[in-house]
Amino acid sequence: MREQGFFAKRPRHRTVTMQSELDAQVAPNLLQRDFSADEPNSKWVADVCP
Repeated sequence: MREQGFFAKRPRHRTVTMQSELDAQVAPNLLQRDFSADEPNSKWVADVCP
């Protein structure tokens, strides 16, 4: 195999970027998907990507 240039493909190492806690508290859904606001700067939303 070495003479032909073949080699074994090793598995890639996966980096752990986030570890979730099983008993973690979940933030309450205060908006209930109602994103319209009566006045500016009264509702703020964000998205957190894992």
